[in-house]
Amino acid sequence: MFDYGFVDWSGDAGFKFALGSSEKMSFCLAVTSDYGALHAGLSQLRREIGLPARYEFHFAHASEHKREAFFDVVARLPWSATMLIVDKELIRKDYHQITAPTFIGAMMAHLISSSPLANLQCKRILVDDQDKQSPTIRSIRISTSPVFRARGVTRVPIFRGEPADKWDGLQLADMLAGALNDHNSGRKNYAGGVENRFALYHYPDVY
Repeated sequence: MFDYGFVDWSGDAGFKFALGSSEKMSFCLAVTSDYGALHAGLSQLRREIGLPARYEFHFAHASEHKREAFFDVVARLPWSATMLIVDKELIRKDYHQITAPTFIGAMMAHLISSSPLANLQCKRILVDDQDKQSPTIRSIRISTSPVFRARGVTRVPIFRGEPADKWDGLQLADMLAGALNDHNSGRKNYAGGVENRFALYHYPDVY
């Protein structure tokens, strides 16, 4: 049983593609058996490349050098993850009229339904959100609770929003989701060296 799981995503929940909505979203649930080691490894990385101790690794804002250094280090740290790529263009007619929190909750339910069972054994799952119980957090909890039970998880994790700058686990989830979304848009595969550390699924499953 993990003390914490960490959830983040890359891309937006909108369907107005002509106005700039992303065609795909990537979702990540990351877990670690040793959060202390994960935190120590990323703290050392910050020192080695001259970053402030409280620097937040965020894929969209990180330079190529920071991205490469990050994935080089986390390849040696203890964690695993479940990843879901959502092709929004293929599901537009079914989801385009629902709210962003409802859509994110629905996609998280798909991630939970596919995930290796070992990655679901968490006491708490933290989500990158400034509000501990935002509409998005509530939607994720409502959408995923029956899926956890259907998977045989007797103790459903408690979902809570937390700011990513306080949790290296949330920064790991952000960097993984961002790297996956970037690669699926035809750009560099920064996470190529850690692909053996996460289970990858697609929605809809047409691949």
